[in-house]
Parts: sequence; structure tokens; C-alpha cells
Amino acid sequence: MGIAGVCMLHPSMSDTDHLDADAANSPEDSSEEPTIDRSAEMLRGKPEVPRGPDPMIGRTVGHFKIKRVIGQGGMGAVYEAMQETPRRVVALKMIRAGVTSRSAIRRFQYEVQTLARLRHPGIAQIYEAGMSDQGEGGTPWFAMEYLAGSRILTHYAEDKKLDARQRLALFARVCDAAHHGHQKGIIHRDLKPGNILVTSSGDPKIIDFGVARSTDSDMAVTTLQTDMGALIGTMQYMSPEQCDADPNDIDVRSDVYALGVVLFELLTNTPPYDISNRPIHEAARIVREDAPTKPSTIIRLLRGDIETICLKALEKDRDRRYQSAVELRQDIERYLDNEPITARRPTLTYQLKLLYRRHRAPVVLSIILVILLVLGVAALSVLVSAQAAMNQELHRQVSRSQNVIDSALRMLEPPTNSDVSWGRDVTYETVLDQASSELND
Repeated sequence: MGIAGVCMLHPSMSDTDHLDADAANSPEDSSEEPTIDRSAEMLRGKPEVPRGPDPMIGRTVGHFKIKRVIGQGGMGAVYEAMQETPRRVVALKMIRAGVTSRSAIRRFQYEVQTLARLRHPGIAQIYEAGMSDQGEGGTPWFAMEYLAGSRILTHYAEDKKLDARQRLALFARVCDAAHHGHQKGIIHRDLKPGNILVTSSGDPKIIDFGVARSTDSDMAVTTLQTDMGALIGTMQYMSPEQCDADPNDIDVRSDVYALGVVLFELLTNTPPYDISNRPIHEAARIVREDAPTKPSTIIRLLRGDIETICLKALEKDRDRRYQSAVELRQDIERYLDNEPITARRPTLTYQLKLLYRRHRAPVVLSIILVILLVLGVAALSVLVSAQAAMNQELHRQVSRSQNVIDSALRMLEPPTNSDVSWGRDVTYETVLDQASSELND
């Protein structure tokens, strides 16, 4: 999650400590209301002023001489420093002593060279990294590219009034940068708008790539060793597997999920989940289980392929997400080029499976009730059919009996046009002969 990244956890820490502090007097910023992510103020050039002189001012760390404090927080501090050769201004991030574990320091020492080799126009360059012993034990530090005048991705899009297609094109460049880090074997773990800056020239830059892994900030989050209110804001961007509190069970698809959240927020100006004012365990449950809001319910114009792309990146099951940031970028580019995207809407069968997983007991009870209802209807139908058949057979038997009775009565009645003289002396033999004669006729 990194020093700049953990500012979401520690409100006094800036997400973009790199920014020029001269913007602190900007009148348009003074009216902004504070939010959970109070580090956004520093993105507008409002670094927190330390209560007393910082003992690091004037010291040299590595090849960098510290000039002033840009931001401070629970995880450490960010300084403006000057590199002697080549001479340039850098953002020097120092982790506070005691924050990092021994395993994290060993991992940091192993990954330093890889972090320094991350060279991509969309990633803030880490010039150098190392360990510093300031009398409190070895602590990691990073000398990073100083991005003066940059703004948070979402703020930049709003300020420039970018339309949906322009935002997608900008975001595709972010995906390309994330994929470069993944190819080097580094997972960011804390991708969010505050860690994606856009320079004054309109170029997006991901900051703190790999810093989270080197500082054990995943564990700091999952063990809740941070400010609770600010943690809720960070959890918006955590993948379901990150919420399962196992930092080792993380791969590039966790970053893909975070990119999906960033894309959702970039397009709608709102997060996909409402976890504000929720307890930590409930917020984690929502991220793990609840379906994200559909972008089209916020902005109807996002219905269709854009919504499908967003929701695929936000799949709970990582096997159903885009498997890499480049796959996400390619689908965005297909949309921009008016070509068919590869993502498909979830099938009804899959949606039912998700419903079963989230609400197993109610679903099982509902299934049982439906089965009983179907069986009851089927049994009733059989009974009704049997009764109808019995009624039909009874009616047939009655009709047949009536016909027999009518035939017998007709045989006993004297024929109206007969040569036989009916009287008291006529025998039944004569009647039967006459009836037989009439039947033969």
C-alpha cells in the first residue's frame, strides 16, 4: 500500500506528496468539505505542517539531502529532497521505524532492484531505494519522481470535464502501466484514484508501485492496525480476496479488481459499494459478497458494453475477471474502436449460483417450498384428472343404461302401424315376433 498509499489509512498522510505545495493558497480548495479521504486536500497542495521541527530536515539519506516535509502520517513521512547527481528534486518516502516487520524488510531488500527497474511512462519512477538507520533500526526509504502540479485521476477528469470516451482512453493508459508492473512480477496492491496522478500535460502516473508489498501494509489493513474511519475508504478498492485477510493469496487479478473500482468511480463519480458508516466486518462482507451497483443505474448512457466491462473487472470470482490489466485495456480499446468486446454478461445460471452462495439457507428453504408447491400442484392435477375421467365414465354408463331401458320400452309398446290386432289374447310370442320383424325391416 506504500507510504503514499497508506495516507488513506492515516488522514494526515498525502496520497500525492509529490505535488507542488505552492497550490496551498488556491481559493477554490478552501471551500471543500472534508471527507474520509482527507488526504485529497494535500493533493491540492495542502501538506500538513509538522508540529515541531523535523529532525530529518537537512540530513542526507543515500544521495539525497532532505529539504522539507511534504506530508506525515502513521506509516512514515514524505520529504522533498535534492539529489546531488544528477541534480534533481525527488520525493523521498521514509517508513517510520517499527512499522515494518523483519520479513517485510527482508522482502524489501530482495525487491529493491526490481522496483528500481520499473521504467514506464505511466509509472512514477523510483530512482533509488534503500535502508536507513536513524538510530531506531533499519527502515526502508524510496526516492521517487516528484510530480509537481499533478492531480488525482478522478479530480483531473472532473476539472477537465472529460466525457466518457475521453475517460476511457485515459484509463486505458493506466491499465497499460499497471500491466508493465505486473510483467516485472510486482503487484501494486493499493490501486485507487489517490495513487493514480495525472500530470499537467495529461499523462497518468501510477505511484507507489510495489511499496505495499515491501511495507506489509496489506497486513496492516487486514489486522485493522489503522484508523477505522479511513480504512473504510480504502476497503472500497480492496479485492474480495484481500478482504479475506491473507496477503499471500494475492495475484495480479487483485489489481485488476482495483482497476475495475477505479474505472467505475472515474465514470460515475461514485464507488460501486456503499460501505460508509458500516462496521469493518460488514464492509468486508459487502466487498466479498454483495453485487456492485450497475453503472447504468447511475448514468443510463453507460448501459451496454461499458457496463459489461466494468462488471467483469469487478467479478467476485477472480477466475471470471479479466485475467490481466492488458485484457481490460484491450476490451476498452475495442469499445473505443467500435469493435465487439470479449466480455459477456453473466448467465442466469451463474447469477443463481451467486445467489445461492450469498443466501444459502433462504435459497434452500425457497427451493424446498417451490418443490413442495410443484408437487402439490401436480398431485392436485392428477386428482382432478382422475375425477374428470370417473365422471366421464359414469356419464357414459348412465347414457348406456338409459339407452337399454328406452329400447326395452319401445319393444313392449304396441306398434302404431302394424297388421297385428292388439288385444287381451295377444301372447308375448306374438309381440316378440312382431318386434323381430320390425328390427329386421
